[in-house]
Amino acid sequence: MEFWKYIPKEYCPQVKKFTNTSEFQTTGQFFRDNKCYTLYPKGTIQYNEFWHEERKRCLEGYTNSVGIKITGQHYYYLNFVRIEREDGKKRKILDFPKFVDIDYCYFHVVNYAKENEESVVTSKGRRGGYSYKAGGICSHEFNFFVDSSCLIGAYLSNYSDTTMRMVIQNCNFLNEHTEFRRQRNPDTPEFIHARYQAEVEGVKIWRGLNSKVASLTFKDRPGAAVGRSATWLILDEAGLFPNIVETYGLTEPTIKDGSTFTGCCLMYGSSDTMGFGSINLKKIFTDPEQFNMLAFPNPKNPDKKIGFFSPSFMGRWGVCKNKNSKYYMQPMVDEDGNSIIEAALDDIIGMREKARKGNDPKAYKDIISQFPIDWEEAFRVVTDSPFPTYLAEETLADLETKPNLNTGRSLKLINNNSIISFEDNNDHKAITNFPLSSNDDKTGSVEIWEHPYQDNPVFGVYLAGIDPYDDDDAMSSNSLGSMFIMHKITGKIVAEYTGRPQTAKEFYENCMRLALYYNASILYENNKKGIFTYFEQRNMIYLLADTPKILRDTQIIKTIYGSGNQSKGYPATKESVKYGIELIKTYLLEPYIQPEDDSEAPKSLTYTHTIKSKPLLKEILYWHPDLNVDRLRALAALLILREDRYKQTPSLEEEDTQTDKLSFFNTFFKNRPKLPDSYKRLGSNLG
Repeated sequence: MEFWKYIPKEYCPQVKKFTNTSEFQTTGQFFRDNKCYTLYPKGTIQYNEFWHEERKRCLEGYTNSVGIKITGQHYYYLNFVRIEREDGKKRKILDFPKFVDIDYCYFHVVNYAKENEESVVTSKGRRGGYSYKAGGICSHEFNFFVDSSCLIGAYLSNYSDTTMRMVIQNCNFLNEHTEFRRQRNPDTPEFIHARYQAEVEGVKIWRGLNSKVASLTFKDRPGAAVGRSATWLILDEAGLFPNIVETYGLTEPTIKDGSTFTGCCLMYGSSDTMGFGSINLKKIFTDPEQFNMLAFPNPKNPDKKIGFFSPSFMGRWGVCKNKNSKYYMQPMVDEDGNSIIEAALDDIIGMREKARKGNDPKAYKDIISQFPIDWEEAFRVVTDSPFPTYLAEETLADLETKPNLNTGRSLKLINNNSIISFEDNNDHKAITNFPLSSNDDKTGSVEIWEHPYQDNPVFGVYLAGIDPYDDDDAMSSNSLGSMFIMHKITGKIVAEYTGRPQTAKEFYENCMRLALYYNASILYENNKKGIFTYFEQRNMIYLLADTPKILRDTQIIKTIYGSGNQSKGYPATKESVKYGIELIKTYLLEPYIQPEDDSEAPKSLTYTHTIKSKPLLKEILYWHPDLNVDRLRALAALLILREDRYKQTPSLEEEDTQTDKLSFFNTFFKNRPKLPDSYKRLGSNLG
């Protein structure tokens, strides 16, 4: 697997094989051996010349005897920044970093970005040392550049505080052992300022570099950096931000003066900490140029660009422990810092195979997420989602890479003289983004994957669930209304309508038409009263399901409701939401009984694999209490209705034992008519 072919030459000078790299660290090695940087007496010409040369190397970089040049920041990092690393005796010590090819590349990329008014978004594996590199860049700026300012931000304070501690630790080391020392006032864990107080003609003034480093937390404060200015903006563990896109939109002005970029943003996310915000980080990573980030070739699609990916097979220290590899017990990085990619890949694959053979599927997923081989693996989510996210990932990947599997159409349902018909919706398409950004069109469209199996199907063969809304303020809310249709017998979701048109009545009308099209019974969350009123005015109350008996039998609902709205739907309470989540989990893991002629579907599927809605899969994948998961709420209503109908005594026509299901499947799919685009169905009791 090649790495350098995906790094544009203008970003980083290409090196086929690194040699003589120990020359980059002679200064640091001298300190290791002597506990000081020079033996020249302080104040001598030699002493001053030594520090003058070191300062020059830290600013301009250094070229070794074979013509390989590293940047100034990289030289500084190798010789003046100490990190925790293994000492070769299986112990962690505080020492200078080793030279490795991936760091050479990264520092050149960062240098190019800064000089060309760009920024860098990075996706990386675990233990890549990027917080140390960010801390080194900030302390380098703090100690060498007048009036500079570095901002270290994270969604959670523990990440920004950790990088800030690295900066302060490094500055303390410089103050003790180098001539790069700076007095600091203030000098706090959150903010340091390179200045000291002096007195001139009886007046106290501030002197010094006037450089600053501050740490920020963006939790509940997306505009935390508004009004500030930054030479370097570090956004740490960006995969944890609930919406890094909008946060960065508010924060980017800190590195600009009008249209001119005066600073550079280094945004990165570790694969093992990708949370529900990673879907937003992925937007930036897969469209870097839109966000003024450096763009790199996408190995999986030459027509697309991505951000900087730091794969786990680069700079993987230690030896290969895969006994089936020819590199077994051989180093994965040589003495000059060249990554031995084949050995590292074998080691990672060996770890995966060992985890796969275990009984814990999460362990296998964790190995992949911590040590990604390609950038898509790096965006596998580590969340507290109660759902089988690994199944959602598999299905979503198939839908995104195999267009033939996603056969849905965005349709407009038309009520014409009591007849429901459809046509392609050329005005609005089905919503595929999740979560939505403030600029996304929220109108939405009906999307159908499977039309009714016959003209005017029996009422109740199709079931529907709705998560409604009443507020017409569509422009300011990212909460959507959502509706799903399911075939009761097959258990497959056949249609979706999710959106927030200009008025709630328009949403209700589309839901009503979709229900009539399938002759479906609807269960909905009745905390919102508008949908009942609308259906009542249209003489469509019969479409709304009564409060499920199963909710009362299980004491999830303890109140016996009366007439009107109270007799329809169910209240969205803590208990009913929890029950809905459990039903969704069960449904997603439930084996899908495949019809004989369903050749599109692979064998041994779960119902997760039958889902065609990309945003629903994303809600399953990125579920978090702080997110609007409107589709999951609609699916919960649908599954509560399905469960209630299963618990009821079935009629002779509707028994749904496994045997009857298989018999029905085979008859249904063999005899199902092919519906032309002009297919129309008479709606019952249309008002």
